[in-house]
Amino acid sequence: MAPCHQVITEPQPAQAIAIREVDSRLGSERGVFMGRKRYTPEQIVHLLREAEVLLSQGRTVSKMCRELGFAEQTYYRWRRTYGGLDVNHARRLKELERENARLKQLAGDQALYIASLN
Repeated sequence: MAPCHQVITEPQPAQAIAIREVDSRLGSERGVFMGRKRYTPEQIVHLLREAEVLLSQGRTVSKMCRELGFAEQTYYRWRRTYGGLDVNHARRLKELERENARLKQLAGDQALYIASLN
């Protein structure tokens, strides 16, 4: 019985070049087979600007995402979160989100402490 899928151990040359090209524009060194990449807010804003240029040239969303090296769902999530922001605003948004998470943790710890006193 023949296998229903083929395991590819090496990337296609054009695919590897495209991935390396995208990464070199972002200023990061990432291997072709590396897992999830965490982009900084500055990189996300830059990628969204590139995405808008590619879309205005008539590319479809799926083709644009493939060229830039991220999933369509990621594009829509980034666009919802960072759409219309410049780099400074995106950086400030991330800082505020981190501070908000820290304050929520502090409030939760304090509530547990008060509950333990009763």
